[in-house]
Amino acid sequence: AVLELRRVSISHGAMRVLVDCDLRIGAGMHTAILGRSGAGKSTVLRLLAGLAPPASGEVLVDGTLASNARGIILPPHRRRLAMVFQDLALWPTLSVLDNVLLGLGPRDPGRLQRRERALAALRVCRIERLADRRPSALSGGEQQRVALARAIAAVPRWLLLDEPFAGLDLSTKHALIDDIANLAATGQ
Repeated sequence: AVLELRRVSISHGAMRVLVDCDLRIGAGMHTAILGRSGAGKSTVLRLLAGLAPPASGEVLVDGTLASNARGIILPPHRRRLAMVFQDLALWPTLSVLDNVLLGLGPRDPGRLQRRERALAALRVCRIERLADRRPSALSGGEQQRVALARAIAAVPRWLLLDEPFAGLDLSTKHALIDDIANLAATGQ
């Protein structure tokens, strides 16, 4: 399993964000993309996830062309990856459980199996007791865990995290880092 950018360039308006960028991430690799604000970190994740096509170059998933300047060829739901967005993208009117269920697409198992998978993801993230609450009733760390549970419920091959620890206190950051490390170690 490989995620790959080949000579990818993209601009936001007049600002060039990525120029002839190459990146290759193999199975089992843990990769951090570092840089100043506006350097293109989120853009790289959006390209890999299939949320935007490059202006030039190619994005490949497992050796298959996923997108290029002509557009997105392999849609996001077929890339077997999940993304935790910087803003978390939680629906405020839905419960925690319903937010996690949103991460399971129509191709996933029946209703009862979907619910069990969502509850299992909440257990792994140690927030199953919050299943009936709304995101506004949660702390920042709990909201991060909901977004993480939504991502892992789909059992992705790849987990993309966009600034997953921004705005969290030090103890919450350490707890989430431990949780993510445990998920990676157990192959959840």
